[in-house]
Amino acid sequence: MNNLKTQKTYLILLLMLSFSSLEAQVALNGQPVISHVKCQHSAMGSIEVRIKPIHPPYAFNWSTGEKNTEKIVGLEVGNYWVKIVDAIGADTTLQFVIEEQQCELTPEIFFTPNGDGVNDHWYISYSQYFPNALVLVYNRLGQLVYENNGEYNASNRWDGSDLLGIPLPVSTYFFIVYSDKSNKKKVRKGSVSIIR
Repeated sequence: MNNLKTQKTYLILLLMLSFSSLEAQVALNGQPVISHVKCQHSAMGSIEVRIKPIHPPYAFNWSTGEKNTEKIVGLEVGNYWVKIVDAIGADTTLQFVIEEQQCELTPEIFFTPNGDGVNDHWYISYSQYFPNALVLVYNRLGQLVYENNGEYNASNRWDGSDLLGIPLPVSTYFFIVYSDKSNKKKVRKGSVSIIR
């Protein structure tokens, strides 16, 4: 009987310790929002933590030195942390890693070369970072209708014409885009539609 009483006391004590350790942490309201550094530093990183308002106010102490803010911005690639303390002294420390996103040529899936000055050329995002690119576009019969060697930019973007400069009909065309024409392993394939 005495042994059973000791086991119950131990179980109650264990539950109380578990409960108090749960109370000793600040509760988050969802996952932290992390924005990594964009390709070629076109945008810097940021971190935002959202707290469930259980015991406000909350104190934030970031590894960058910033205080009392849920969000920090303008972050370089690296490791960061934040210590959050609530009004009753419960605290939580969170750690984060900010990385730089890889630059990838990202072709649009359609364009409208109708001469209205809007979306008249086929756009490929981040093309300015690939000076040695190769862009090939084929019609449904497998005939080459457009080719660009080197940086794909405003002066040489595809305008929906064939190699002779004749406007192509409304249709779907197939592209192969190499990030580096001397390294054919980095390739992107897909289709693009001309809409007039």
